[in-house]
Amino acid sequence: MLGLLIVVFALAYFMLSLYLIAKVKRHIGSAWALGVGLFMYLIIFWDWIPMEITYEQQCNDNAGFFVTKSIEEWKKENPGVWGTLDSEYIPEKYLLRTEKGRKMVKRLYYKLPDGLEVVAYYDSAGKYMFTKFVDDTLRSKVWLNWRFYKTNNESKLHFHILRTEKQVLDRLTGDTLAKHIDFRTDILPIGLANSLRDIKFWMQRDSCPNVKENSTHVKFNGFVQAIEQGA
Repeated sequence: MLGLLIVVFALAYFMLSLYLIAKVKRHIGSAWALGVGLFMYLIIFWDWIPMEITYEQQCNDNAGFFVTKSIEEWKKENPGVWGTLDSEYIPEKYLLRTEKGRKMVKRLYYKLPDGLEVVAYYDSAGKYMFTKFVDDTLRSKVWLNWRFYKTNNESKLHFHILRTEKQVLDRLTGDTLAKHIDFRTDILPIGLANSLRDIKFWMQRDSCPNVKENSTHVKFNGFVQAIEQGA
């Protein structure tokens, strides 16, 4: 519904602009009409060109999949550890307690060497479900295994541009093994519009062209999966 209203508003604004330009041109002159046209344009479109420039620059200079330490390099630095890594396994020495929840879900609480607490969930049949951090303030962190986690962070730049960065980090050393950076705008397509901000539908952009072309999301997800399963 909001998307339809945006289209109606855009058409009405366009017709109003044409009417004002024609009226000024008829009564005052072409130079003033040009000024009115420019004014009406800038009210709505003032940030379009800066957005396009910033988006293209950020995509070209910063977007993509980057490996700062390969899995093979990490294995050499941590001999014998790789084989212990999968999303379910956590060394038993870190176990704090076991609880039974509703629907017979079992929860195993662990305290890791760096002080962080995690809880592993198992269903009533004893099958592993998932692990998450106990602290709700760590929502940007995603558990991969007892040694690694992934972060998902989003920050807002100028002209409606959002920067998304995902990283794979070694929890013990803090080293970043890989990261993926992408850019988009915070404006939704007309069919999904839910805010007056989305009136500027012509500025809607999703992933950077080079990210799509090189399938860097797929490469990063493959790296994450290899880390998660220790394979």
